[in-house]
Amino acid sequence: MPSDLTTSHEAPSSSSSSSSSLSSSSSSSSPSAAADTITTTATTTTSPATSLRLTLASNANRSVKSVVLVPVPASHTTPTTALRAALLDLAKRKLRIKKPLRLYTSRGAEIVDDAGVPRDADAVVLVSAGEPFVGTTTSTTAGPATAAAAEDGAPVVLLAESAPVDPDAMQQLRATARLPGMLRAVGLPDLCPGNRFPVGAAFVVEGRIYPELIGGDIGCGMTLYTLPTLSADRINAAKIAARLHSLDRPYPRSRTRRWLGDLLSPDPPSNTITSELTPAAAVLEDAFGTIGAGNHFAELQVVDEVRDAAALAALGLDAGRAVLLVHSGSRRVGKDVLDRYVDAARGAGAGGGGGNSGLAVAEGTREFAAYMREHDRACAWARRNRVVIARRWVRMVFGLDEGCGDDDDDDEDEAADRAAEGGAELCGGRAVKLIDIWHNNVEVLSVGGDGAGGGGEERRRFVHRKGAAPSTHGIVPIPGSRGARTYLVRPLTDDAAAQERCGYSLPHGAGRLLTRTKARTHVASLYSASGKKGGSGGGGGGGGLDTRRLLTTAIGSTVVCEDRELLVEEAPEAYKDIDAVVRDVAGVAEVVAVLRPIVSYKYRA
Repeated sequence: MPSDLTTSHEAPSSSSSSSSSLSSSSSSSSPSAAADTITTTATTTTSPATSLRLTLASNANRSVKSVVLVPVPASHTTPTTALRAALLDLAKRKLRIKKPLRLYTSRGAEIVDDAGVPRDADAVVLVSAGEPFVGTTTSTTAGPATAAAAEDGAPVVLLAESAPVDPDAMQQLRATARLPGMLRAVGLPDLCPGNRFPVGAAFVVEGRIYPELIGGDIGCGMTLYTLPTLSADRINAAKIAARLHSLDRPYPRSRTRRWLGDLLSPDPPSNTITSELTPAAAVLEDAFGTIGAGNHFAELQVVDEVRDAAALAALGLDAGRAVLLVHSGSRRVGKDVLDRYVDAARGAGAGGGGGNSGLAVAEGTREFAAYMREHDRACAWARRNRVVIARRWVRMVFGLDEGCGDDDDDDEDEAADRAAEGGAELCGGRAVKLIDIWHNNVEVLSVGGDGAGGGGEERRRFVHRKGAAPSTHGIVPIPGSRGARTYLVRPLTDDAAAQERCGYSLPHGAGRLLTRTKARTHVASLYSASGKKGGSGGGGGGGGLDTRRLLTTAIGSTVVCEDRELLVEEAPEAYKDIDAVVRDVAGVAEVVAVLRPIVSYKYRA
């Protein structure tokens, strides 16, 4: 490797993720602190009051909780609501919920009067600001509960205990579960609201596909490379960051066409439906080789912590190894396919209805085959795009391509890399691919039964993923924000029940805690030029935004981002705590290793 990329200084010390949660801090109050005097009334009270110890927890974020001690009458003859009202009042003060409206038991039963308040010691009462119960409802009774579940749609599973969940995202998840053909709707710990359908979710469907559940960035995913010739303990982050430039400039047109090759024409050309869905050549070519905006990145990392040495070695890594993680999608290509499909389907009157009704394409139809061809084309485009992003990054960092690949002629390794479609090695072995996954796509699986009467018969299932990594393809990366570590996790593929429960999927990242609009306001208040952190409101407290403080993270990594708005919207404070997200999937995956970011590339003009 070039000697000017190393330094004699120690690499930054290992540190846990610094992502901060903006939710109320979790507190477990002592019984004495929580025991407000509460008087319950009843038309007839024949026994003295007794004390009841309960745990109040936020329905949307179970980590926000408080232990309370309340006096209740031993018995009464008519239902009352005084205890329920008192618990709502305590929730306002203890949990900082501004307008608590509903209470639920831990099983999902709504508490409408005092008789519904659980009497078991240390029972959990969930407090809602109006949103439905977050989680999977269970019942000890048979018959009516089963019928109600069938009328309400497919089972909804939420794999989030530590990570906060936005009530709007939960409402979207439940609404989507009622779509025809839906077998299971799974909210992963990184669940957050989308435009109509949630992000950080997986949906198991039979007999049809819903393109809108996959979204416009078809084929978005992550590719992990090891960098065998880059000495991790002598990396000079500043010098590497300085070498990275123009990764946002499209690749030369002639080289792009050689990389895309078969993806540039409809297959078969005579299929008019496919032709109508195929993006124009300009859409396919213009953004090739670029990362894109949003949460996409190319990040230099090192293996910071090893949890399963054997599994990590089998992957091709060990402690201290330098790696490159590329996160990008199909840019305009997938969006063009989705827009064309939606326009065509609505014009034909498909899907019916509005809201979250969804536009479906039935299995076995010409439209189904046409959409799947274009879906697969977009996925292939996105995969090749990540290969070229990695090539450009490697050639810049190693001083092989100071001109950022502006020439129309192939470089010395390009023909070989293209022939292997970015196979195991890139750039003469300077980068070796270890993992390559999609987390915005539909995967066709053959599974035995479906947990809903399918028995052991093998059936085709269409697993729709929007911001959900597959648990069907080995070890996957789950990155945090740019100021947090990345986890490599191994799905428990031998546990069929766990696979079904998680919808054959895992989180694709930390998930947004704040919308982009809220992030712009909050982050500006945290990083004002005056140097004062905290407070509320935008504008940086009158001192303007100190962008320099956003270019170095709390764990010592360097950020390359010359887009001020993107720099703010993607700040670590806008994301959930990655440690909490990974804890929530402990029952369906195991941590193999933890990676620490060194240089995060977002955008440079």
